[in-house]
Amino acid sequence: KRGFKVLGIDLDNQGNLTQGMNREGNRYTVYDLIASEKEAQEVVEGDFIASNEKTALLTKSITATSLKEALKPMLKAYGYIIIDTPPHLDLLTIAGLVASSEVVITCTPSTYSINGIAQTMGAIESAKAVNKGIKPMGVLFTLYNDRRVMHRQLRQAIIKQASASSVSVFDTTI
Repeated sequence: KRGFKVLGIDLDNQGNLTQGMNREGNRYTVYDLIASEKEAQEVVEGDFIASNEKTALLTKSITATSLKEALKPMLKAYGYIIIDTPPHLDLLTIAGLVASSEVVITCTPSTYSINGIAQTMGAIESAKAVNKGIKPMGVLFTLYNDRRVMHRQLRQAIIKQASASSVSVFDTTI
């Protein structure tokens, strides 16, 4: 709406973003970008780089800087590049972090999220060894229901944990 061109990248082999964006029919995927070393301009279809089950195979060939290097030719063409990473920390997630300047940490209101945020913050710190400019924008709650006492209590605990790391929690929830 503001005139910026946006590129979406699904780095998760589950392909939920690919499905949500109705891009299952794309000819190329992020696998082709990294494993086949095709040019980024060739792999982008409809301002999107899709994922499929082959994306999981990238964990054998990807390096922390693979995605960042592959996307360099696209940086001037797009105002924003949004990368959806896997929900667990692996080399694909690290590659997504290394290629990023800002990170939105998503979490569900569960006790496991407290550990997950700490692990994600650790991964962001690790990514700073290669990408000094990366920074967390904040924590975004998903599947949040303000009417549930447990959700409100977990949100408060995560706000406290995040503030200890100088990370904010977005007021908006999903």
